[in-house]
Amino acid sequence: MKKTLLFFRLIAIGLIMLFSSGWAFGQSVFISQNCDPKNNYAPDRFAEIYNPTDAPVDLTGWTLENIQGGSVSFTWTLSGTIGSGEALICGRDDATSQTITPDITATWSGTSWNGKGGDGTILKNSSGTIIDNAVQADGTGKFENKEMVRNSNVTSPNSTYDATEWTFTSINDAVDATPGTHTCDLPASSSPSITN
Repeated sequence: MKKTLLFFRLIAIGLIMLFSSGWAFGQSVFISQNCDPKNNYAPDRFAEIYNPTDAPVDLTGWTLENIQGGSVSFTWTLSGTIGSGEALICGRDDATSQTITPDITATWSGTSWNGKGGDGTILKNSSGTIIDNAVQADGTGKFENKEMVRNSNVTSPNSTYDATEWTFTSINDAVDATPGTHTCDLPASSSPSITN
């Protein structure tokens, strides 16, 4: 009888650990960075998306809108998958003088994506629902000659821009912004406790 009870307790512990392990991960892909470097800005401006979940996410039909002065200037059409913990760079399709290598490209339209207000990106899923909003709508948190990076304690997207989720740092060259990498402090999984 004791062996049977012990067996069922071990199964219960295993199931709890299996189903609770995913709770420590983020909810969905989000925008992790917008960058307007001081040098070589025309070809090197970029946005970055990050997957904090514990599984690859299919990006088929998703879009990342480039917002300039409060209006959509152009759209990156996303496809394929983004792996767990992976960051992808969205940039220009003209690599003639780029110092970065975008994973996703689009023909750049407009010249005012300079971080002076009303600039940024909006991430939408395949249903067209806004998943994340990284458009600074006012004078707070401008990213002209800077990078705006999602704070490492933010683990989920926000469909409404919140300046407190971002850190703004002066950037001379796009490569100094570490494109293609993002730090995300996901909370550790808690181990279940079973008592008699």
